Amino acid sequence: MMDVLSEYIEISPQYQRSIRIDHDLENINSIEGFICHKTTTTIIENILNQLQYTNQGAYTWTGPFGSGKSSLALMFATILGKDNDLRTKARAKFSKEFLKSFDKVFSTKNGGWDTLPLVGKRESIVQSLITIIKRKYPNENIPQNINQSALIELLLKISNNEKQDGILLIIDELGKFLEFSITNGDDIYFLQELAEAASRSKGKFIVIGLLHQSFRNYAYQLDEKQKNEWSKIQGRYADIPLIINTDEVVSLIGKAIKAKKRPNETIDVCNRVANVIKKYKPFINKKELANQLNECWPLHPVMAMLLGPISRKQIGQNERSIFTFLSSCEPFGFQYYLQRTTFNSNCWYRTDNYWDYLRANLESVITYSNDSHRWAQAVDIVEKVEGYAKVNEDLKLALVKTIALINLFKNSSGLTSETEILEALYPEYSSSSIIKALSELADLKVIIYRKHINSWVIFEGSDFDIDQAIRKVSTNVEEFNLNNLNKNIELPTIIAKKHYYRTGSMRRMNVKLIYFDHFSHLCKKSAAIENEDYFGTFYLVLPNRDNFGELQSKLLELSKNLDQKTIIGYPSNYRKIISFGEELALLFRVKDDNNGILESDAIARRELFSREQTIELKLQEELSTALYNATWCISGEEYSNLNLNVFASNLADKFFNKTPIIRSELINRNKLSPSISKARKELLYRIFNNLNEENLGFEKYPPERGLYDIVLKSTKLHSKDKTHNWEIISPSKDNSLYALWNATDKLFSSQKDKISVKDIYHFWSLPPFGLANGIKPILFWCYYLSNKDHLSLYKNNMFLPNITDLEVDELLQDESIFSIRKVILDKDKRDLLKGISDLLQKFNVLNTKNTPLDAARGLVGLIYKLPEWAKRTNKISLRAKNIRNSLLKACDPYKILFNDLRVEISSSENYLLELEDTIQEIISIYPNTLNSINEMVLKQLEIKDRKELHDRAKILRGISSDYRFNAFIDRLSRLDDSLESIEAMISLVLNKPSKEWNDADLDELELQLIQLVTKFKQYETFASIKNRKSNRLAIAVVSGAGKEANPRMVELHISVKEIESAKKAVKKTVSSLLDTGLSREVLLAAFTEIGIDMVEKSNG
Repeated sequence: MMDVLSEYIEISPQYQRSIRIDHDLENINSIEGFICHKTTTTIIENILNQLQYTNQGAYTWTGPFGSGKSSLALMFATILGKDNDLRTKARAKFSKEFLKSFDKVFSTKNGGWDTLPLVGKRESIVQSLITIIKRKYPNENIPQNINQSALIELLLKISNNEKQDGILLIIDELGKFLEFSITNGDDIYFLQELAEAASRSKGKFIVIGLLHQSFRNYAYQLDEKQKNEWSKIQGRYADIPLIINTDEVVSLIGKAIKAKKRPNETIDVCNRVANVIKKYKPFINKKELANQLNECWPLHPVMAMLLGPISRKQIGQNERSIFTFLSSCEPFGFQYYLQRTTFNSNCWYRTDNYWDYLRANLESVITYSNDSHRWAQAVDIVEKVEGYAKVNEDLKLALVKTIALINLFKNSSGLTSETEILEALYPEYSSSSIIKALSELADLKVIIYRKHINSWVIFEGSDFDIDQAIRKVSTNVEEFNLNNLNKNIELPTIIAKKHYYRTGSMRRMNVKLIYFDHFSHLCKKSAAIENEDYFGTFYLVLPNRDNFGELQSKLLELSKNLDQKTIIGYPSNYRKIISFGEELALLFRVKDDNNGILESDAIARRELFSREQTIELKLQEELSTALYNATWCISGEEYSNLNLNVFASNLADKFFNKTPIIRSELINRNKLSPSISKARKELLYRIFNNLNEENLGFEKYPPERGLYDIVLKSTKLHSKDKTHNWEIISPSKDNSLYALWNATDKLFSSQKDKISVKDIYHFWSLPPFGLANGIKPILFWCYYLSNKDHLSLYKNNMFLPNITDLEVDELLQDESIFSIRKVILDKDKRDLLKGISDLLQKFNVLNTKNTPLDAARGLVGLIYKLPEWAKRTNKISLRAKNIRNSLLKACDPYKILFNDLRVEISSSENYLLELEDTIQEIISIYPNTLNSINEMVLKQLEIKDRKELHDRAKILRGISSDYRFNAFIDRLSRLDDSLESIEAMISLVLNKPSKEWNDADLDELELQLIQLVTKFKQYETFASIKNRKSNRLAIAVVSGAGKEANPRMVELHISVKEIESAKKAVKKTVSSLLDTGLSREVLLAAFTEIGIDMVEKSNG
């Protein structure tokens, strides 16, 4: 196994931790690794000069993250401090000349200075300072509410004490105090008073504030007038920039990286890089620089030279610096590389590695910086090469990443992306290979060579200036639209978690931003606003014109009359929210106004998109902060540090205190996944098709079985009834569904009123139930089935006697077409229902419940099961026809039973008997008609039994070329007393399926049957002739017409010669008879009849 670099490289521990001045003061470990560079002494000398000649007592040190501000402040405090041993060690870091100048200004004759280390946080600087002074000087008895002026005078009094050398106040992370002042209205003028006091102290009270940027930059959210006021306050402080030059950075990196061994070839690469840098920085010591670069291995010399300029770009979050990069294990970072790279002569961490690191970890930050446009161009170029590059073309990709990186961060490094530098970066490749790769990249128009600077640069393919576009649209935007922001930004959602764990119902409260001027109008309507996804809203109210103080009092008053589910609050960081919101709105406007340009400019699109993403992220962070730090106004009371999830849960418990407990997020939600939607449908099919089976007949565990267990089985909705049959039953009082069932029952105030299922759903969605859409269809069908004895169901206002899969599907798609009605019965009606139940049993319809619904369902079911012709025919009595039609059109069981049927059967005494006779007539018309047709066919064929018919028909099979007649023969060969066989024969004759028959068809049927029967008889004759042997003569004659037509057959055993001789004698007879005037036809008929009679008599 090959060794990886992490086994040979480590980062010095003192560079792996950042200095915290309040913890590390008087800690010897914190100063031992301090390196005194020229920049360090220059800054302190600047203070010495200003203090000596101008009595300036207040300073700010401004520099990027990781530039060593805190370390220098700690060292400055140590060489002034009271610990003599530490002071001696600290002074040893500086030159004698420097110490001589230092001692002229700062005296430690009384044992050293007191240091007050104050670290910035988001709270009042005054309160933080009071706390640290009380800790430092406990005998001063300082009240916590001491005013600002008295506090400053106290500091001056202590510092001017004869036994005191002086007080050094170091404010690290001063920017956090400034941010707090902006968002909370803290008095920024305290810093001005503090600076003025320091300057009056004659060098006995020194204030040093550490900043990452100027005062004014922290005030970017304020208007121009306020920014100018902040600039005046900053003017009281002498600002000293702390920027370590590149050479010093290289030296620091070399001391931070500890290598147990390094390849021998590294110094050659370092010399090559130093030679190039010498051309642009002739004052450097080339050999010394090469040695310093060599100490940075495995960081490539080019990368080591770039880290300084990169750190000054401030592209990282706070706490990031050169040394945190060296220690970080982030993707593609330095430690990430060490852990995955084997030790060899070319194991450098190079510029292309760092490019990957920036893209993976810091791209969103860069796109929000001044380098966003150049970065977008570079990324576009790199991605083009990634698309073009073939296998084994890593060199091209590495080169273009390197050129892009050097172009971005080369300032003050002494580097350009000239060919010599690129060759030094990739020594494992020959010079000719690198030149060829560069030439091919130039041909692709991704890089271009600039002769005047002797360097390769990336090809700039976009002229769109996003900052100029923002400035242009900003003149037309007075106030950004919060409605658009609410739509375009994914605002946090507050989940009632505890309520969810208890009930299984996921409830959320919405979060919206709104200006104060718009709120009073909205809050009047807020109670009526409904959203199925949220049961309430937290409004973060922003001031329109910085009227923050007025906002607090007005919101408190408004909250007294608001709906309890509408919560209003005001965020202290409203300025940041407005600032980021305005910036985002401007970007949206730029995108809309420049849509045509952006469509053809991929780089501009990328830059705009990246900025949008970055600002959205910052805005969402501020909104999250606002939610949890806001002051909320509820019923006239103010609440801070409100746990919104707990509050939402308590509110949900209060308003939805009767919600059924159904612990399944899969079904108990408003929007179901496709798989759960399918499982819900399958479960509903099971409910109607397998209701009387245990577990609805489930044997395996498909998804719908899981829903059954949760919704029906665990709630005992599907249980055995009193007769031990599995049914859907109403929930018991101790069931969480009982309140829902009970409240729904009360909706039916009148038996005349139908209630839309849509209205029921809406009722269920309201407090105190708050049912989710996903569970409603299952619970509705369960409610209906558990109350089916006295509920009737309608679709498009038509009564439904039975529920099929079609109704299940339609209700899932559109519940508004369904409605239900409850029926109330008195004694007479109950008696009538009992009689109808008995009547139905006579027709083999089981009806045990004696309910209008079951009675109507039974009667309607009888009619609906009739063949289609029976539902249309007029061949029944007028009463039968009217009752049949009423039942077919029944849309209300109550109306059909107690009104419509009564109209047709006026007799009250014999009502049930007459109803029974009429129903019998309706359901008998079809079988009676078919049987009469069957009897007519048999009579025409003079059939004595079925066997004779079948035998005669089989003889005629296939005898004719008429397919229809052959099919008729086939039907006769299988004709029996069943309605199906008779129906098949009639359908053939009419050439229509039975469902299309009408009365006219059956009137025509008799004639068609007679024609077919006659044809049958004729073909019987032909069949007899056809089947005789050659030495027999068979004569068959059909005589008569219509019903009287009958075949008469005789067999004559005679030879052909006998026939010929007989013909001569007959011809003479016929000839003489013709002379009498008789026709040939008459003679043929007479001869035939007489001849057959004679033969039949002779045959006995």
